[in-house]
Formats: sequence, structure tokens, C-alpha cells
Amino acid sequence: MTLISIVLGLALVSFMGPLDRFRDYSWFERYSDWLEMRCNRYAFWDGPTGVVLTLALPLALLLVLTGWLGEMSAMFPWLIAMVMFVYSLGADPNRYFDSLLAIVADNDEAGLKDLVKELELDPEHGDNSRIARALLLQAHANLFGIIFWFIILGMTGALLYALTGVMYRRYRDIHGGYASAVAHLRCILMWPSARLVALGFALSGSLEDALNGWRSVQGATLECSEEIIAASGLGALQFRPEQDEEQNFSNQLYGLQAMINRTLIIWLTVLGLMTIANWLS
Repeated sequence: MTLISIVLGLALVSFMGPLDRFRDYSWFERYSDWLEMRCNRYAFWDGPTGVVLTLALPLALLLVLTGWLGEMSAMFPWLIAMVMFVYSLGADPNRYFDSLLAIVADNDEAGLKDLVKELELDPEHGDNSRIARALLLQAHANLFGIIFWFIILGMTGALLYALTGVMYRRYRDIHGGYASAVAHLRCILMWPSARLVALGFALSGSLEDALNGWRSVQGATLECSEEIIAASGLGALQFRPEQDEEQNFSNQLYGLQAMINRTLIIWLTVLGLMTIANWLS
């Protein structure tokens, strides 16, 4: 059922187009603000306990609702799981590529600056290599990370990863125990999926260059997941920053988009083989 939910969810997104307008997390932000106002006076709040409490209630309510509806029909839990998977997915990576390719073709500098801001880059320093790196990280955050945790923990895993991303974006520029706990949780959740994505890039691109890029990353294991994604992805694509002025950036974008899509196919193929093996066992 996991494979079916993922495939149908991705097909729904592909068929209906961008569903970003339905992915509104303002309810979670209001809820977390309300909870913080009532708990920040207590010492336990400024740390991992506060983060766990913030995430526990919506995830628990989701499980209770699913269990209650599951008593009516076995179909309801599966439908809820697929809806939550689609809801947890971020912006479709192909949307960024399509927009960027159109901008590059039209030489639209204003549009490029807007897109660079959307990718959370400095418009004044949004060179080709930084844009490519940001696209790889967006693909992991919006797609691969969600798929991985949906496979591991079902709909609660997908929502957990999505809500952790919302919290990280809110608190990444804030210092304190709570913000540090959010960043640490994000690092923990990213660790396994980042390495599987890097392996997928290696298999869908230049294996040697991807692994060399991976090995070149230095730093603490839990804190270097983003660098592993970027280095392995750019290596697999054989992206050379010093050649940006000489090569056609559009061709590089097409190659990057194709590599991400091939990696997704590899993931789904492996999941399919695991599902078949489980059925046969």
C-alpha cells in the first residue's frame, strides 16, 4: 500500500499541477505560537522537550482520527495516508526547473532574482553553481525526504518531516535551546535520506564523480547532510563552476532535472522490488 500511495500521490500532483495553495501550515504556526506562550515560562520548554511537545499533539491527533475512521472502513486510513503524503510534499522540483528554464530562455533578470529569492539565496550572489545546489536541496526537502519518512513511518513520518522543516525555517536565525533542538532534529531526520539520495545521484549520473564529491565533504556526520547532497549531485552531473560562462546553463538545468527524475525512478523501483519480495515471502 505504501508504494501505491506514493505513486498515486505523485501522479495526482503531476496531473493537477502545483498544489502549493493547499499546503497551508499557518495552522501549525498559530498552534506553536499558542503553545509557546503558555509553556515558555517553564525550563523544560527551551530544549528538546519543547520541540517534542510541539510536534506530538498534531501527530497524535492524526493517529486518533485515522484509527477512528478506520473502524468505519479500512479504506479511510489509506485515503488519509495518501492525502497526508500529498499535503506533506513541498513544491514540485519540476516547477522550479520549468520556471528557471523559461527565465533563462527569455533572459529575464527580474524573474531570475525572484526565483533566486524563492530558493532562499542572495539575489546578488545567485550564480549558476549556487542555483544548482539550491535545486538539489529543494528536491531533497520537498520530495525525497518526505518519501523516505513516509516509507519508514507512514503518514506520521511524512508530516513529521514536513513540520520539522516548517519549524526549522522559523527558528534557524534564532539562538536558544529550542531553536538548537529544532536544528538538531532536522539533522537527525535528514541523515538517512540524504545519503540515500546521494547514492541515487551516483547511480543516475557519474558514479565516480558523485562518490568523489561525497568523500570530499568534511564536518560532523549529522551536520553535513546538505553538503553531501550538493557535492554528490553536482559531482554526478559533472558540474564544473569554472565552466559556467562557457557552457549553456539551460543544458545543465535539463541534465540536473533529468538526474533528479532518474533518482526518483530508482527509489520507486527499489521500493517496488522490496514490496514484491515481501509479497512473495
